[in-house]
Amino acid sequence: MNPPLILASKSPRRKEILQDLGFQIQVFHSNIEETSDPDSRTLEEKIISIARKKAKAVVVQIDMKDSKDIIIASDTAVCLGEEILGKPKNRKEAIEMLNKLSGNKHEVITATVIIDNNRGSYYEAASITIVNFKELKEEVILEYLDKNVYLDKAGAYGIQNNGDWLIENIEGDYFNVMGISVAKFLEYFKIYYNREISTKTLIKKHENAIRKLRSDGDNNEQTFSK
Repeated sequence: MNPPLILASKSPRRKEILQDLGFQIQVFHSNIEETSDPDSRTLEEKIISIARKKAKAVVVQIDMKDSKDIIIASDTAVCLGEEILGKPKNRKEAIEMLNKLSGNKHEVITATVIIDNNRGSYYEAASITIVNFKELKEEVILEYLDKNVYLDKAGAYGIQNNGDWLIENIEGDYFNVMGISVAKFLEYFKIYYNREISTKTLIKKHENAIRKLRSDGDNNEQTFSK
């Protein structure tokens, strides 16, 4: 049986992914200002520092002394060169972001921070997925935004929400773009629990989208090596 998890996020997508991996989830919203540590030098360090803040904010909300739970926090950023595209404040900003991404390659960086009192361990890592956008016509952008699936999404899009309208292909972990690095999560359990977590339910639910968007020569199944 998998240990219980505390998710330091109110993201329904992250919760759904972890549940599909067979975990019971308790959600705590960290309520932090999502700004990076000023000492962070790289984009990866900036995103990790935000996830670290989320995890530590939840630690102070609960009594960790006798807890057997594992806290997991994630933060996801869409990066076009050195520019970080956050969540749009309104439709105008969303249009601007999608026009910037149109026809370009960008990185989605997702940081994972895990605090495990049961093992006395602390883990942090960043995972990068490369996303290649199609050349987007104005009517496609406007029709996509009409579906109102962009306001809580970094870069103004969700790969699981008609993502194939916008995306030509991806290189890396599909779920990384949804907001949680399954690859790093599985790595943690392999290292600290020597346990293989079944991804069958998760892959089954998203296999059609994965097959459409993978570009690494293995379009039949999701891999977690990147």
